[in-house]
Amino acid sequence: MSALGTFFGGFGQIPCCFCCPNPYKEVPEGNTALVSRFGRYYKAADPGLVHVNPLTETVRYVDTRIQIKQLPSIYIVTKDNVTVGIEAVISWHITDPYLATYGVSS
Repeated sequence: MSALGTFFGGFGQIPCCFCCPNPYKEVPEGNTALVSRFGRYYKAADPGLVHVNPLTETVRYVDTRIQIKQLPSIYIVTKDNVTVGIEAVISWHITDPYLATYGVSS
């Protein structure tokens, strides 16, 4: 009888593992997590583990590292008929993840 109770007790725990997601989310280094509760901004979390309620909160990751974008080179002709090639590199990083995510309008 004890084995039967152990069997059904262990069997009852298996479905619970699949319907309840992990409440801890890992925020990678160089990112910031924005936690929103019911679709509205709730808090920002630094890299590491952050506890969220998986039923009511969602996590959005924002990369705060330095980003580099190289623009294609452009060749132009000057006034004295000399061809000059121009190359440009843009580098940026996000300092305020909240404004970068929620403060941008199209």
